[in-house]
Amino acid sequence: MLENVSLESIEEIPKLSYRKAVKTVKELSGSDLSKSTLWRRVQELDLSTEPRSDVDIVTVNDTKIHKQGEEFFNFLDLALGYNTEKEKYSLLFAGVNEERFDIGKEIGKEVDLENAYVVYDSDREINDAFDGQKGIQICHFHAVKYVDYCLWKEDAPKNFRKKVRRILKSRLQTLQNLVKKSWRDEVTERLEDQIGWFREELGRWVERAESRDFTMTAKYVRKNREKFLISAKAALREDYMPYTNNKEEREMREIACKAKGIGGSWSEHGLRNVGLCQLVFRLDEKLFKKIKEVYLGKVGTLSCSVNLMGG
Repeated sequence: MLENVSLESIEEIPKLSYRKAVKTVKELSGSDLSKSTLWRRVQELDLSTEPRSDVDIVTVNDTKIHKQGEEFFNFLDLALGYNTEKEKYSLLFAGVNEERFDIGKEIGKEVDLENAYVVYDSDREINDAFDGQKGIQICHFHAVKYVDYCLWKEDAPKNFRKKVRRILKSRLQTLQNLVKKSWRDEVTERLEDQIGWFREELGRWVERAESRDFTMTAKYVRKNREKFLISAKAALREDYMPYTNNKEEREMREIACKAKGIGGSWSEHGLRNVGLCQLVFRLDEKLFKKIKEVYLGKVGTLSCSVNLMGG
């Protein structure tokens, strides 16, 4: 059915939107596969990730996507590794509705967490799951959002919330700029002073929040303020560490958008595989080559039983 689809064409499929991928398949193969048929075959794929151990940054994230059955959502979990020397990402973990502890345990089998930093959002379970890591950084963007959420939950006035967001963003931006400057100038004295100043600023802010009975917000900042500083403290040790996982956030939003665009609700198995189809090509070339070896014939054409990676 799909004997005439070339290897080069298959490599282009993951770059396309779902609609364009389906159209391309039909044009190249002369077949008239329906949307539901492609969707079903994506869910029948059995792919797996191949973790790499040579990473020193681990970023963890998840996103929710509509599911089949009575419950509303599946949670697609993703962990990426980054090697700062090679400047290269790799796919460490991909799953659906996984327990955070199990994710940390699986990654710990391949990655020496004592020599790796972890970047994540404000998910408490992720913090608990990665025991023994070199340092764990809360994404600065997520920190600002969560502080704003806490204030909203505590019925803080809108103008006050806006003021707090502006102040916290400004303080974090100052810290980020000094980290960049310390790397450029190879001087860390001012950065060390700035870390102390930042702690004092947050301490004063916590006191003001408590005086206005914003206890939830104050508790969050007091408990996590050191995790706002890990990237800066890493710079003092001449270690590179990002202060955000925003790149991974964009990847997850893209997956969610494409999954929703395909239509319907996803099974856990199907969602995991369609996520891998989209991620593996960009993040793990070695694994993608293995997938091609398994699912492509010796002459570089697809076998009849294989679904294209259109997702």
